[in-house]
Amino acid sequence: MPYSNPTWWDDESPTFGQLNPASVILYEAPDVPRYECYTHSSDPPACSLKTRRDSAFNQSHPYEMLHGGYAVSPWAPAVTARATTGHRID
Repeated sequence: MPYSNPTWWDDESPTFGQLNPASVILYEAPDVPRYECYTHSSDPPACSLKTRRDSAFNQSHPYEMLHGGYAVSPWAPAVTARATTGHRID
């Protein structure tokens, strides 16, 4: 069973790159998008828009890759469409 988190999108993914980010991302405050990071590290760096896969952390910890992305609205049409077709098995 594939795992899917439809409310978090990697900001470097092809799908996200084709969208207008403002049409899907959630905001913590006006003009402050909600950006989240995931890693296997027990001591990760602070998460921010500047912390990306090509960060110094990833270069020094190659097996604890840090992934950043946006929290997105599950009600945005693009998110709903992707969630309904993302793991279709024919």
